[in-house]
Amino acid sequence: MNKQIFALTIVASLLPIAANADTPKMSQEIIQQTVDKYGAIYCKEGLGAMQEAIQECYKNTSETSKKLDQCMLADQAAGMIATRKILKDESNHSINDPEAYDSYLSSHTFNLRQKYYRSAARFKQDPVFGKLDNFAVYNYFPNISNLPEKFTERCPDISIKLP
Repeated sequence: MNKQIFALTIVASLLPIAANADTPKMSQEIIQQTVDKYGAIYCKEGLGAMQEAIQECYKNTSETSKKLDQCMLADQAAGMIATRKILKDESNHSINDPEAYDSYLSSHTFNLRQKYYRSAARFKQDPVFGKLDNFAVYNYFPNISNLPEKFTERCPDISIKLP
């Protein structure tokens, strides 16, 4: 009897690991394509142009399309870049007025947008994603702290470096 309980305990402890193995992750190819496209826009034209390209991406992409992944990843990177710039400005100039910045890239607006698109048909109607909870869908996107650096590899930006 003790051996059976021990075996069941081991199997039960492995279930979360097996479940995580089935959780999809965004492919490195999609990440690199997004970095190449939107990183080039950021480097050539700046954060405002990157923001406009992201807005166009959302506008021109069906909520069932896998291309939505790229819009969302670029959006995440732009928000992180903007946040780092704001933090750098505040530490250098004591700017504390949130209205001094573009509200589109604010963390509050970004979080609302991400929540909205994570509940889009792309994820809800997909045979794999449709079975996942919101946390698992959230984890599909790379949550890497160096995302801003990935998007600025072509034009290193000192204003987003963390201390």
